[in-house]
Amino acid sequence: MARAHILWDTGAYLPGASFSIFALATPVAFVAVPAASAQPEPKTKGITVISFDKALAPVVAGIVPVAPAKKTGTQLSLSVSKVTGNGVEHKGGIKIGALEASNPVIIIDTENSTAAINVTVAGNALPLFTIKNFMIRSDTKKQQVRQGFLHMTDNQLVVDVLNGAVGQAVFTPDMGLCQIRTTINK
Repeated sequence: MARAHILWDTGAYLPGASFSIFALATPVAFVAVPAASAQPEPKTKGITVISFDKALAPVVAGIVPVAPAKKTGTQLSLSVSKVTGNGVEHKGGIKIGALEASNPVIIIDTENSTAAINVTVAGNALPLFTIKNFMIRSDTKKQQVRQGFLHMTDNQLVVDVLNGAVGQAVFTPDMGLCQIRTTINK
């Protein structure tokens, strides 16, 4: 059974902690994913759109997109750059305070219709967000669309780090944040 993860490498330092979160700049490759085939990967394009709850507008206002990601109001768009097995790689990212998340990779757990967003801390994957009910909503010869609900991780340490980045206690473990939709053009 594969687990679903979006992995970011981070660069923020956690004050008082014995580790650092490395600069959210590159996907982490140590996650178990299906073996790649010897055939070249097809060029894939698409977009992931994160539509934050309007109640989070003051927090979302502090999110700065990292190009080529775009933000309009409470909606963030990330370009899909590659699909490998159950992995969906993106270009761009976000910056919240001193934390920067770039080039996220979504690894989808099709068996459980879930995914997760992880960061690497001291060489270990740490869950940042989860995506629940991440299911195929449309699948044609030209396009596949998955949609689900983005939640905070249930890891209190990670929640505390994000609250520190925004400067206030906004997030709680497993807090529902928004809808997330990924469209892959085949």
